Amino acid sequence: MTFTAILIASGVVALVFFLWALRRDSGAGELKPLDLEAFLNLVDKGEEDYLRANLPASVFRKVQRERLRAASEYVSGVAHNAASLMRQGEVARRSSDPRTAEAGQRLVNSASQVRLRALLAQARIFFGVLLPGVRLNPAGVVESYRQVADLGLKLRVPAEQELRSRAG
Repeated sequence: MTFTAILIASGVVALVFFLWALRRDSGAGELKPLDLEAFLNLVDKGEEDYLRANLPASVFRKVQRERLRAASEYVSGVAHNAASLMRQGEVARRSSDPRTAEAGQRLVNSASQVRLRALLAQARIFFGVLLPGVRLNPAGVVESYRQVADLGLKLRVPAEQELRSRAG
């Protein structure tokens, strides 16, 4: 009975967190600079194994919670940037140039996948903070983010030129 109540409560907390994360980045914004190498260090299994082996269990849990909280900030930045890239893609999709419009559609699709992955990684990190002994791997979001960020940078210049030509 207690386990069921804890499971249901955890599910409700996760749902509230997921909805909060979706609404938090709904506004327009610029891309946030992210140190992806620092994030990868925070979620590195080898680093976690080293800390687990060399720290007392209580100290490890405290350190691991702090590391996961920091990792959560990076993943929030990825989610924010993915939302910004989705908005850039939406602008590009309306371009009169078919190649730019197609690239904008690809950017929207890719950025929405990255955003979803980031939000799922946030949920895994959240459970990792609650249960620091549980193994999780939120690092997979980094490579997909790098790819979509590159696509966004390639598309940004033609989209800005299109907007200037419409305004001028």
